[in-house]
Amino acid sequence: MRLLVVEDDRLLNNTLCYNLSMTGYTVDAAMTKSAAVDSCEAQDYDLIVLDVNLPDGNGFDFCMEIKERRPDTAVIFLTANDMESDMLKGFELGVRNPQIVLTRQMLLEKLWDADENFVDEHALTVAISRIRGKIEIDGLQYIKTVYGMGYMWIGGMKK
Repeated sequence: MRLLVVEDDRLLNNTLCYNLSMTGYTVDAAMTKSAAVDSCEAQDYDLIVLDVNLPDGNGFDFCMEIKERRPDTAVIFLTANDMESDMLKGFELGVRNPQIVLTRQMLLEKLWDADENFVDEHALTVAISRIRGKIEIDGLQYIKTVYGMGYMWIGGMKK
């Protein structure tokens, strides 16, 4: 699995790259949006770990650009911003399959080790619960549990 870490804080960038490479991933680093664009033009990535606030641009804008060219690339946002609007914007940029059931197995394979060394399956349930707690406000539901199968993004329907 090939990853790109886009983070302008040198220490954090180096630490993430080191830890990910020690876990067995092939990792490239970029400190700016323009360096990330260059990397993505030269190489396909399975996952991009992306800072929202870059010195030469916005991580959200970069995400939109990369998703247009390579929609299968997964993106994890890093940010010091804790505004709910930023969190929702990040979710909106990556939810390309609304109303499609994602099975627990599919999610586990995407979220954790591709060599089938999965984190305990209950961790997925806890993660979904925490995400719901952060984004589902004012009686709106974004993630629907499809019992016996998995989860579906329903994008803010009234509960």
